[in-house]
Amino acid sequence: MKLFSLALIILAIITGCSTANKSATLPVTELQPPKMAFWPINNQLVGDKDFASIDLFLERSALENPERNTIWWVNYRQAQLWQIKDKNKSCEKYVSLATDPSFPLKRLAYLHANEICPPQHPAYIQVENFDMNQFEPWLNEPVISVALKKAKAKNDYQTLVDLNLKKSKMNLRKEEKVHYADEALKYARKLNDSKKIRELKSRIYNLSPSRKPWPKTEELIGVASDYRYLRNFKKSEEIYNKIINSKKTSISDKIQALRGLRAIAKVEQDKIRTVRTTQDLADFVTRIYKRSKKTAIDAKLYTDTHLLLVRTYWTEGQTTNANKALNIIEKTLAGKFSLADVYWLRGRMEEEKQNYAGASEKFKLALKEPIDSQSFKDKIMWYLAWNEYKQNNFKETIALLSEIKSRTENNYERARISFWLAKSYAAANEKSDAKNEYRELIKEDPLSFYGLAAHRELEEPLPRKIGPSALTPDADQAPPLSRHLRELVNETYLEWLLATKETQVARDYLDTIAQTLKKKYSDDADSWTSLFHLYARSDNYIALFAQLNDLDSSMRRTILEDNMRIVFPNPYYSTVAQAASRFGISTEFIYSIMRQESSFNPQARSHMDAFGLMQLLPEVAKISAKENSIDYLKPDDLYEPHINIPLGSAHLRTLWDKYNGEPILAIASYNASEKAISNWLATRYRGDALEFIEDIPYDETRDYVKLVLRNLINYKILGTNEEQLAFPEWALKISYQKEVQDQKIDDSTTVTRSPAATSSRKKR
Repeated sequence: MKLFSLALIILAIITGCSTANKSATLPVTELQPPKMAFWPINNQLVGDKDFASIDLFLERSALENPERNTIWWVNYRQAQLWQIKDKNKSCEKYVSLATDPSFPLKRLAYLHANEICPPQHPAYIQVENFDMNQFEPWLNEPVISVALKKAKAKNDYQTLVDLNLKKSKMNLRKEEKVHYADEALKYARKLNDSKKIRELKSRIYNLSPSRKPWPKTEELIGVASDYRYLRNFKKSEEIYNKIINSKKTSISDKIQALRGLRAIAKVEQDKIRTVRTTQDLADFVTRIYKRSKKTAIDAKLYTDTHLLLVRTYWTEGQTTNANKALNIIEKTLAGKFSLADVYWLRGRMEEEKQNYAGASEKFKLALKEPIDSQSFKDKIMWYLAWNEYKQNNFKETIALLSEIKSRTENNYERARISFWLAKSYAAANEKSDAKNEYRELIKEDPLSFYGLAAHRELEEPLPRKIGPSALTPDADQAPPLSRHLRELVNETYLEWLLATKETQVARDYLDTIAQTLKKKYSDDADSWTSLFHLYARSDNYIALFAQLNDLDSSMRRTILEDNMRIVFPNPYYSTVAQAASRFGISTEFIYSIMRQESSFNPQARSHMDAFGLMQLLPEVAKISAKENSIDYLKPDDLYEPHINIPLGSAHLRTLWDKYNGEPILAIASYNASEKAISNWLATRYRGDALEFIEDIPYDETRDYVKLVLRNLINYKILGTNEEQLAFPEWALKISYQKEVQDQKIDDSTTVTRSPAATSSRKKR
């Protein structure tokens, strides 16, 4: 009898898999996921929590709501819940779903059953005709996992080699790629396949050079860099120094090693060592240049290295040393190679001393030098125009900005030029031209930093075409699909993927839809809008932003005019809301930082070794965790949203308090040092917040402040119920020099009442 029952199970699953795409006989409403699948608690049903309590909640949900779709959902979530701690229980749930011909995810449940069920379990399904090619491409990841398990059960070493190698080439973190390559190598050794062993070793060493037991001299740079990635800074420094001191290593490798030592010092935030390692790099390049043939390439290396030293001195307030270094460059290269970079940097330093006339003269000297790059020439012209503006020479400013604008193709730079061209027209009392520039700017990009600022200058309310909500995966709150997208998307299937938190499969499914959409309906804005909402519901913002950026600018503008939430979403909302409440800071402010830091990618890791959604340095995270009793053990923990978001929010609140709740300074401090910000306030703040932002000397920090402010204001637009919203003056508050503080700022907007922070803060 048991054998007969097992045969029926196997037959049902094979039949279910082969007829997965046929229409179900149940009514459409019964096929849809239950409403509770989109309640906030659904986000908490899998994880390191009280398994028994969650299981009890699910059981009660099934008893109170005995509809078929609820039973499906409960069984699926229970299967996911127990797949680590009780594989037998998980197996039974997956098998029951896989054998139900009406269940929309039966093929996926079938794969999970094969992956989870222990071999000795009576329901473990041995399907001899399992074929990886019979499944849809978006199921590739679970298919490979099942195939790996089956190959292990059969000791099929060749298949294990092939599948693990394939897995190592998927879009995973480097350490995961290395793991699967290691697995492939293990089985290749069992086969004594010397050719495959060599191939896999080569792959492992390419992925992680530090694994190579006897690296060649020319491979040491890769080894040291890999140790740096692994945060084994001591070992990395040891190898970098070995490269520098060896007579066998190339000049290029020695330079890379010196730069590597500097990078470690910066990551460890050791300013003294950063200066010293930069000096060592410049000294080495100087010795090389003296022995070189003095070609243009040699001169560029010399100039770039010494300008890096100048910037390092300047950043640390060592202006005397910075000027000495500039003098050395000028003396060495004068009359031989272009000094445009040198004069440009001298102009920036004069600007910091508020000697705007002197800065303009330096920029004019730079423009007289040979300049190969038009973009660099325009950059110098911009700074010349900017310093003319600060001297109230508006006629000269207008002429310079108009010239740059006429040839600039970069939309971001064009917006900046247009805004300050409009400000110059207004200052020159050419009101009509100013208004036209502002209007053009708003038309081109109303949601950008400069588009929002243009609304402020015209004293017009901010744009309020929000469009449908994409804040929740709930199908009832999502906009209907376009006609063409309905042809491409199986809505019931996708809704179940979202309801069961099968987000990776949902993302892969939508990627295949996007490929088809590009081929068949690439110019259909409605279909792209629908697809972007689906991407948002699956939390795949990396793909969303990438696909959006690939669109024609006019189509992109059309879509965003009525769909702000596409680019300003609220993922991980329950975690963000809890962190906001705990640390007394608004969800909008947290999202503004998170969006810019990682584009909502929890796996993000920067070249400066910042991790996760809010791009935290492990050193900062360690301090924040200790101060706020947040569980944090190792850098990889920062990939977890439930750890990263509270730590980042706590750090953000610390910065908020440090700068008295003034957004510009708090935002800048998330990207730059306290010392740098203090220096900028002392030397660059003249009472106008917009001018101060434009005057931030670090390109990265300047752009960062603009973009986070843009995010913050747009999130405020989305969060208000007011029909019209004026530009939020509190966002530009800087009280460093109270006597020249902008009078537009509402005095009632204090640190505890600023909309970027909540009205009260709970004790940490």
